[in-house]
Amino acid sequence: MEPSVLARTEDWARTILETLGVGPEARGTGGAPLTIGLDEATQQQQRKPASFGPDHPAVAFDNHDDAVRALPLRRPPSRRDSQRRREALLKGKEGSRQRRRWENDRLMHVPNAQPPLPSDWAVQPTHPVHYNLPYHVAQYWDKGLRQRVNEDRAAAAVQRRKQIVAQQSGTTAAAAVGGAGSTAAAAAVAAAAMAPPTTLGLVTRELRTAAKRTPAVKTWVRLLEEPVRQLLLAAELSRQVQEAEENRRTQAAAAENESDHYNDNDNDTLYFSDDEEEEIVFVGRRQLALDRAKEAAWKTIHRAVDRQQVEAGVVFDALGDDESGSFKRWLTHSVADYYGLNSRSATVDSPPRRIVYVTLRDGATRPESGPILVPRPMWELF
Repeated sequence: MEPSVLARTEDWARTILETLGVGPEARGTGGAPLTIGLDEATQQQQRKPASFGPDHPAVAFDNHDDAVRALPLRRPPSRRDSQRRREALLKGKEGSRQRRRWENDRLMHVPNAQPPLPSDWAVQPTHPVHYNLPYHVAQYWDKGLRQRVNEDRAAAAVQRRKQIVAQQSGTTAAAAVGGAGSTAAAAAVAAAAMAPPTTLGLVTRELRTAAKRTPAVKTWVRLLEEPVRQLLLAAELSRQVQEAEENRRTQAAAAENESDHYNDNDNDTLYFSDDEEEEIVFVGRRQLALDRAKEAAWKTIHRAVDRQQVEAGVVFDALGDDESGSFKRWLTHSVADYYGLNSRSATVDSPPRRIVYVTLRDGATRPESGPILVPRPMWELF
C-alpha cells in the first residue's frame, strides 16, 4: 500500500477510537499497549548485551553488528614460539627414542645414502624391458629362457641326488672322519658322482603309492632286495681284493726295483692256529625251510671270458606268471633301479615262463671305478 493510504487509514482508525471512547491500552493486560506494527516487516531481534568474560562488564549495543565487531583483541604470539623451537620439539632430545626415529626416517649417518631422483618416482616396470625386439622373435627368446631354467633345475636335482646318495651310503661320515685328504673319502665322493643320479637311492612315487595301498609290498621288497644286497656286498669285496692285489703287485715291483737283495719265496710256511674252536649252530626246521624257499626263488649267475668275470648277477625265476608275478617282476626292476643295477626280463624254457636278470653295471668291480655304494635298505623307507 502507498504511504498516503496508510496515513489516512491510521487517522481514520484514531478518529473512530476517540469517538467510541476506547483507549489504546486495554484493561487487564497489565498496561501493555495494544499496537499493531503495520509498517514493520519483521520483528527486531532481541538485543543481548555483549559480554567479554568475568573481568569485563556487559555492554549493550543498539546495533547487533557493532556487538559482533567489538570482540576482544587476539593475544599476540609468544616470543618463545619460533620455527626453530618447533623443529627442536619435533626432533626430540639427543639420545632419545624420538631423536633416533627422526634420524632413521631421514637416513642420517648413512654414508651411502643418496636423495631420490625424479626418475625414481616415475612409474616403470620392475622387470627388464628389451626394446626393439621383433614380435616374432619373442617366442624364441622365451624358449631360450625356459631351456636355461630347466637346465638349472636339472643340475640342482642331480646335485641334491648326489648328496642324498652320499648321506645314505655313509660318504659324508667317511669324509668327516678321513678329512679332505683322505683317499677313501675322495674315492667315495667320486663314486657318488659316477653313480646314476636318477635311479640310485631313489624310490619312485608309484612304488610309494603301492606300498601305502598294499602293506605286503614291504615284505616282498625285503625278500627281493636281500639277494641284491648280497650281490653288491660280494662285488665290493671282490673289488677290494682286486685293488689289494694290484697294490701288492705295485709295491712288490717297486721293492724289486729299489732293492737287489734276495727274497726267498720258496721257504714260505703257512701257520694255522689251534686256538680256533669249531662252533656248532642248530637251526630249526621252520627257519631251514624258509631259507631253502628263499634260495629257491633266486640263483646267482656269472659269465667269464678267458677266466675273467664279464658279467655277474642274480636271476629271479620263481616269481610266477600270473598277475602277482607281473607285479613282483615290476618290484624287482624297481629294486634294481634303486641300487643302480641293470635289470631285464626274458622268456625261457619250452613252457614259457618269465624271469628277471639283475646284473652289475659295466666295470663296477674294477679297482679304478671306486667303491660300490650301497644305500640303506629300501623296505626301511616305507
